Amino acid sequence: MGQATPKQGQITAGLPSDSLRRECDPTKLGFQNTSELKSAAHLIGQDRAIDAITLSASIIDRRFNIYVLGSEGTGRHEIVDDLITKQASNRPTPSDWVYVNNFNAPHKPNAIKLLPGSSVAFRAAMQNLVDDLANEIPALFESDEYQTQRRAIEEEFGQRHEEPIAEFADRAHAENVALLRTPMGFMLAAIVDGKPIKPEVYEALPAEVRAEIDAKIERLQVHLAEVLKQGPQLEKEHRQRVEDLHAGLAERAVSLRVHEVAEQFSDNAEVSNYLNCVRQDMISNAELFLRPQREGNEGPFPEAIRKHHRDPQFNRYAVNIMVSHEQEKEGAAPVVWEELPSLNHLTGRIEHVAEMGTLATNFTLIKPGALHRANGGYLIIDARRLLSEPFAWDALKQCLQSQSITITSVSDRLNLASTISLEPDPIPLDVRVVLIGNRRLHFLLQLLDPEFGELFKLQADFEDTLSRTAKNTRLMARVIASLAEKENLRPMSAASVAALLDHAVRLADDTKKFSLHLGAIKDVCPSSGILGQMAA
Repeated sequence: MGQATPKQGQITAGLPSDSLRRECDPTKLGFQNTSELKSAAHLIGQDRAIDAITLSASIIDRRFNIYVLGSEGTGRHEIVDDLITKQASNRPTPSDWVYVNNFNAPHKPNAIKLLPGSSVAFRAAMQNLVDDLANEIPALFESDEYQTQRRAIEEEFGQRHEEPIAEFADRAHAENVALLRTPMGFMLAAIVDGKPIKPEVYEALPAEVRAEIDAKIERLQVHLAEVLKQGPQLEKEHRQRVEDLHAGLAERAVSLRVHEVAEQFSDNAEVSNYLNCVRQDMISNAELFLRPQREGNEGPFPEAIRKHHRDPQFNRYAVNIMVSHEQEKEGAAPVVWEELPSLNHLTGRIEHVAEMGTLATNFTLIKPGALHRANGGYLIIDARRLLSEPFAWDALKQCLQSQSITITSVSDRLNLASTISLEPDPIPLDVRVVLIGNRRLHFLLQLLDPEFGELFKLQADFEDTLSRTAKNTRLMARVIASLAEKENLRPMSAASVAALLDHAVRLADDTKKFSLHLGAIKDVCPSSGILGQMAA
């Protein structure tokens, strides 16, 4: 019914020595040295993990991000890089994104989506627009046409201002009262013997005459006040006419140049709307283009070739490129490895500059993060580093849930910001995130974060060992040959390969398995003669 129980003091039979260590026989490997073997991929034994990564990279649903778990040295990073890069080559190049000024609300910059590779051309077009107008608008205001129209306006309003006063002066003179101009304004004085009366003469007049003069002057003062009341309104109309003249001249140059830029991007409605706002702002702020002329040309180059767009007052028309994809290779989505996944490195940041003892910012100081660069493609992050950065994990989850990139700083999250800040438009997000970590972190995330399973629906579990069969022994030999070839090592003998296979068994702690920690196996591959000594 069973094995006999050993008697008291009897020693049981032990395992034979060859069962304690099963060494690989070099003569059964079927080759003399590795130069006879075909190279093999380093992906043996990881079929399930490869299928999971491929599924995550190719599936459309944005919630199927993936967590790649396993031990160090199993080739996770290399496999992820190979598979993701292959999938990225089959996807279209994503759009460019830029931030531009919101003229109605400067603290809320607008995000504009552009065709891949066109953001640089858009920025250059806006820079050329500013440079051209900075030369053309001052020339318009120095032209004979402008001088003639400005002179006509000055003469018209000068006449409209003087005519009522002249009419009043004639009426007052008819009543023997003179209208005198003084540094303090206008004053009325009685006329005696064809001349304004002097104070001492006035005092010598009879009381009845003085009372009559006073009543007459008081009555005329009321009429004079009514005449002078028209002055501010005339001044307002004067300024408006001059502004209309400036706007009309500026519009001719601005509309022409803006139209040239709009034709380059006529297929983009957002750019067209923005250029319309630019045109209106340039017309209403034409004096910005006169300032460089007033300040003079202090540089070594002629005014005509000066880069006016670099002047601070023209930052309002700048284009801040967040991400640009040059179309050098068709159908290539970005693959971004973020080595330092801090909050600012993930979602971007808003920089500040010191101005008059305080910190200020504008939309040109918005800097992109890894999510911007990976948008439309893949973002690969080390899970341990991500979780060790304050607020980074929460920010990543928020962006994935909202499918948009919102730039926030640590000071904003802690309510410590006391400086002027911005609220940029969120940029729509379409990215596949790959987290690489160990099994313990994966278990803790599943246990402690209920949102983890909703955002990372796939897991790629890398095996640590491979069954020690005859087929797998030959595969491992080919993998070792590939490692030697990749490291530019000399061909290894069969005995050297057998020794490395025995080392792989030792690493697995199981005589029936090979360790798949190829990094540890590669570490003992020598670059010179040690393998020959091992073979001997």
